[in-house]
Amino acid sequence: MGRAGDIHNIVLSGGVRAPGVQYISGSPFKDFQIRECMKMQLRTDWEDLTNTPIFAAPNTTPTSSAFGRIIATQDEPRRIFMGLRLMF
Repeated sequence: MGRAGDIHNIVLSGGVRAPGVQYISGSPFKDFQIRECMKMQLRTDWEDLTNTPIFAAPNTTPTSSAFGRIIATQDEPRRIFMGLRLMF
C-alpha cells in the first residue's frame, strides 16, 4: 500500500481504491448432428451475465460537497453474441 505519512501523495496520484468488480461471463452452446461427418453448433456468448453495476471511484476533491461519495458508475451494458458454426 504505502508508507506512513504518504496519504497526500496517494490521494493526489489517483490511488483511491474503488469498490470491487464482479464480472461473470458465460458461453452456452448446443451441438446438432446433421450427418455422420457434419455437425452444427449454435453458440451464445454472454458478457456481464448478472448485469451488476460497477461503481466508479469516490470523489477526491476536498472542496466538493460530494467529497468521499460514489456518485457514478463505469460499467458497460450486458452484451450477448450469437453464432452458428458448421463443422465438417
